[in-house]
Amino acid sequence: KALAIRTAIADVIDRSALTLSIGGSWVRPLGSYLPDGVPGTSTVVEDLYGDSSGGPNIETATQLLAAAAITTPVEFSIHVDLDAVGDPGSAEVAGIAAQLEATGLFTVKVVTTDSAGLDKASAAGEVQAKFTSVLPANSDPIGYLAPFRTGGPIATGFTDTQVDALLTNLSLELDPDLRAQDLTDVQALIAAKVPAIPITQGVRVVFARSSIQTIKLDDSLPLELNRLMR
Repeated sequence: KALAIRTAIADVIDRSALTLSIGGSWVRPLGSYLPDGVPGTSTVVEDLYGDSSGGPNIETATQLLAAAAITTPVEFSIHVDLDAVGDPGSAEVAGIAAQLEATGLFTVKVVTTDSAGLDKASAAGEVQAKFTSVLPANSDPIGYLAPFRTGGPIATGFTDTQVDALLTNLSLELDPDLRAQDLTDVQALIAAKVPAIPITQGVRVVFARSSIQTIKLDDSLPLELNRLMR
């Protein structure tokens, strides 16, 4: 039943509408466990859930919950650590909650807290879902996928030996084609159990004079200023 509920949530999230409602200039939809600019990014979550094109599918979610004998509306809470995500994150999770409740399938309580409060609630078993963000350190996809290893911090309780094996192999594999396949496979395995639902990714805009050359900006990475030249 827990998997059915997570899948139904993934089916009804409308990422495009959410980014427009909270300010489309600084976020855009994310349908993968890897953001743009990182090797291996895909549309794996979009392909599996919703209308398979990034939009919602409320009918599918309704049928799924009914087939699992789950009474609607499903009541659950989303914890938000404001120390980690700030006001922008708070606005985003409010938009997510509004979308879920608008379907009539869910009743959502948003619990705002700080890092200490989230840790305390987690230890007490009070966290049903949490809204979080991942800040990039480099372009290595392992940095985004490693948290899904057994015992990882993103999806509490998520365990998959195949995911563990593929993540270990990714750390050792040198062949770029085999690495690309492993990245596809591990994301597909994670998406099938939806321990986490990717929703948005950050956007940055850089303005420069025409005399500035060699600007290269990947949304997932820090801007490298040391390579700029006139």
